[in-house]
Amino acid sequence: MSSKRGKNKAKKAAQAQLAAAQNAIPPGEEIYHTPVAPDPNTKITWPQSLAGKIDDSRFLVIWTININRSFKLSEGRRIPIASACEDPIVAEMSEVLQHFKLTHVIEPFKVYPRVMVPGRVRVKLIDDEDQPCNPEVPTRRVLMMRMGELIPKLKIRSQRIAMQQQRLAAAAEAHQAQQASSAAKKKGKGKKGNDERAACEWTSTQGTREQDERRECPKERGAANKARRSGYAHRRRSTRGGRKGRGMFLPLPDLH
Repeated sequence: MSSKRGKNKAKKAAQAQLAAAQNAIPPGEEIYHTPVAPDPNTKITWPQSLAGKIDDSRFLVIWTININRSFKLSEGRRIPIASACEDPIVAEMSEVLQHFKLTHVIEPFKVYPRVMVPGRVRVKLIDDEDQPCNPEVPTRRVLMMRMGELIPKLKIRSQRIAMQQQRLAAAAEAHQAQQASSAAKKKGKGKKGNDERAACEWTSTQGTREQDERRECPKERGAANKARRSGYAHRRRSTRGGRKGRGMFLPLPDLH
């Protein structure tokens, strides 16, 4: 009895580990995974000590789609394809901004209206004296090009891509296993299924042959047509006058 309980506990533990691995959140995507519907007004300030103490209404806005090479200029990309990167996220953009020591606010659930792609950051590039906060990135365009250059080199990005590849590989293996099991079930039907299929094929071919022979014989074809017509006429005569005596002529009673 104790061995059976131990096996059940081990099985439950293995199932829990498998579920945790499947539901694991890739690095940098924690802000996207929330237990409730996300609030589009959610803001994450860096440095965190300035949260709620700064006015970001005059900060420059950079959307994830502005540096995404998968989109056209008409869809929202703002830099050349050679300078853009593939599918960036706001966490990676924040890493680059932290590298340049730029105050910024992350808005992960704001959606770009043209193509409905989420994620943007608000950046403070100019200080109160109208001077660049960091001389290396004096303008928004330069900052976006540096983002497209540095994001592919980030560690969290390589980890995120590796986890995505593992998920795709696991999904492909599961699909192949499902196909193999379905093929094995089809093969396991046995001789009975093959015999029934062969009998059905023989019956269908036999019926087709008999129909062809009947078509070739004019006498049989004429007799069949005549029988069909006579049956149709008999049905018409039997149903004439309607059901339950409708339309029938009854004799008048003798009043004398």
